[in-house]
Amino acid sequence: SAHVDGALKLAPHPLVAQLLRALLADADPALRALAIDVLVYRGLATAGELAAAARDPSPAVAAAALPALGERRAAALGDAIEQARAHDDAALREAAWLALMLSGSPFAADALTSELDGPLASRAAVALAIVGDERDAARLLDRMKQAPTASLVNAVGWAGAPEAIPALIDLL
Repeated sequence: SAHVDGALKLAPHPLVAQLLRALLADADPALRALAIDVLVYRGLATAGELAAAARDPSPAVAAAALPALGERRAAALGDAIEQARAHDDAALREAAWLALMLSGSPFAADALTSELDGPLASRAAVALAIVGDERDAARLLDRMKQAPTASLVNAVGWAGAPEAIPALIDLL
């Protein structure tokens, strides 16, 4: 599937977009996910296609569409993100975070902070370090001091707070 995805992203054939749009209606969610992923990559996905894919019952399809929907700051983004954040699928939840981050949402850091105590905490910590402010950097540093993990050390490094340097050196 990864090879087909890569080939469709690079194929210069003039009917690739037509093929991909036909695959968007396929019963197989893997083919729908492939189609929206390649349409996004090629810059051919319309706002309507992205919105429809973000509402797809398959987490893989929705996850492929959400970041592009966020990048476009599409009107359908809010509902799609809320549904994705409440889903059990890790890839879909991470796609929702990425969509929030790419949209420039002022709620991205809050959404990521709420994930710090959940099963995806290690992934959320690094994302929070990237989009967060000084308060978030301090929150990550405090967590690292209480219970250092590789992901928290990484996140604290990405947050870039100068006051984290002594704590990071102590861990070495």
